[in-house]
Amino acid sequence: MGRCIAHWVRNVISALDTVNARRLARSILEARREGRTLRPLTNTHLLTRVDALKIQEALLDLRIGQGELLVGWFLDESGELAPITDRMFLQSQPVGLVDARQMDAVAIHEQEVTAAILIIDRVVKGGLPEDFLAHGCGLVGVIMGDPVEFDTSRVRNEVAKALEQRNRELRRTDLVLRSVR
Repeated sequence: MGRCIAHWVRNVISALDTVNARRLARSILEARREGRTLRPLTNTHLLTRVDALKIQEALLDLRIGQGELLVGWFLDESGELAPITDRMFLQSQPVGLVDARQMDAVAIHEQEVTAAILIIDRVVKGGLPEDFLAHGCGLVGVIMGDPVEFDTSRVRNEVAKALEQRNRELRRTDLVLRSVR
């Protein structure tokens, strides 16, 4: 009984409404624009995975409101997804990033597969997986490379399953990125 009450209390307290999700998303965008770090959101909010996804969706909505187009999805090592917009395609690593690192990846678009370099920049220092998920897994850019051989079916299936949990569908034309080691 006590366990059920504790679970209920956590869910009631942590339920993040649309207004607060949008406010937190705006703070992430501003920090990225200004090249500064944020304290983990989980320091001040009891975020669940669902709450983190609400923030990520609000962040995507704000970016789309600024004229960006959703073109695909990045599947990170933990199995979480982050949206990719048309403005994330870069020729080289941008300057002014907070905590930049590069990762080798494959980019799958329809049946074409190319090498890619992911530019990851975490504006939230430390924190929990919910912090990382809330700000789009830190993905800020993609540098596309040359065609490569790669079995696409497994990765596309993983992305489709993850999107299904978000009530979204993977379109055949969506770009899918997956880091490779």
